[in-house]
Amino acid sequence: MAINRSFVSTQDVSTVTNTTIEIVAVRPSLDILNDPPETPNRMVGYHDSVSDSVELYVVDRSGLRWLRV
Repeated sequence: MAINRSFVSTQDVSTVTNTTIEIVAVRPSLDILNDPPETPNRMVGYHDSVSDSVELYVVDRSGLRWLRV
């Protein structure tokens, strides 16, 4: 029996066809309309270094607003 080392890798999100969560450097704004509109149902994560947690956000059906999950 072999023990395989675990690893973390990255892949360009435009080439991935399965579910992915993109990590963004800036927290999405809930108060400002997206101009231009984002892709509906797009999900991103934002790492909050104060609480050391990841916040999840998704774009609404219109593509104009971010919603916190």
